[in-house]
Amino acid sequence: MPLNYNLKKKQIKKYILNQMIEKGVVSSKLSNEELQKKIEDIELNKDTNIVLLTMENLDLAKNMILLDGLILLGQTIRVSLYSEVKDVSLDNLQKASAMANSANVTAKSAAISFAAFESIFRSNVGKKDIILNVEQENTRNKDTSNVIKIMGLLGREDDNYENKLDEKKYKELYNDMNEAFSQYGKIQKLLVIGEKEEKLGAEIGSVFIQYSNVKGAENAYQNMSNKKYNGNEISIIFVPLYVFINEIVLKEDKDDNEKDKNQDINFDNNTNF
Repeated sequence: MPLNYNLKKKQIKKYILNQMIEKGVVSSKLSNEELQKKIEDIELNKDTNIVLLTMENLDLAKNMILLDGLILLGQTIRVSLYSEVKDVSLDNLQKASAMANSANVTAKSAAISFAAFESIFRSNVGKKDIILNVEQENTRNKDTSNVIKIMGLLGREDDNYENKLDEKKYKELYNDMNEAFSQYGKIQKLLVIGEKEEKLGAEIGSVFIQYSNVKGAENAYQNMSNKKYNGNEISIIFVPLYVFINEIVLKEDKDDNEKDKNQDINFDNNTNF
C-alpha cells in the first residue's frame, strides 16, 4: 500500500473495512462493533510499503483476495494470504514477497507459492493468526511529477494523535510554504490540508504543491527534503498529477475559476525554516 503518503493504521483499517463491505467480503448489515472485530491487528512496514492484517478467521482471510487489484492513490494493491507460515513477521514475509515477485507470480498464485517458501522461516513455534499481506507493486517513490507532498510540518504524527490547525496556524503555514518553495519554480497551486479537509493520503497539516513543470518539483525535492520546519524534520514525495487532481484536491477547488480559499492571505519574507 502507498504508505509513503503517511497513511495511519486507523485510516488503513477504515479503508479496508469499507472495501470489504463494497466487495461483499462482509455484510453491510454488521454493526460497527462487529465490523471492527473482522481485522484483529495491523502491522506496517513503511520501508517496504507492506501491511500485515490479522483477520478474525481463515475463511475471512481467504475471501480478502477479492480486494486484490484495487487502486489506491494511483497504486495497485496486491493481496496474498499467509496461513501456514510458522514465523510470521514483516521481515520474513518481506523475503517471501521478494521471492514471489521475482518469479512474476500473480497475487492469487503467490498465496499458494508462499507455502513453498516455508523453509526460510526457522521458528518451531506455529502461529494461529491468519495474516494477510497487502502490498503495492511499486514500493518506491520512483517517478517524478510536477506535484509534491510535504509531510511532518506539524511534528508529532502517530495513530493516537491528531494534529490541530487553527486559522492562524493555517495562514502561517501557507505563507511559509509559498515563500520557501516558490524559489524553486512557478507554483500553480498550493494546497494546505486543514481541519475537516483530511482524507486518505492527505492528513491535517500536510501540504501539496503543484508546479508549472516537473523541473520545479524536482528542484524543491532535492533542496528541501529533510529540512526542518519549526524544528520538525519534513519529508517530501512526488504525487502523480492525476492522483492529485482526482483524489486529493477538494471538489470545490477543482474549478480554477472558483475563488481560492487562500487568496486573501498576505505574504511576508519571514518563514520558520
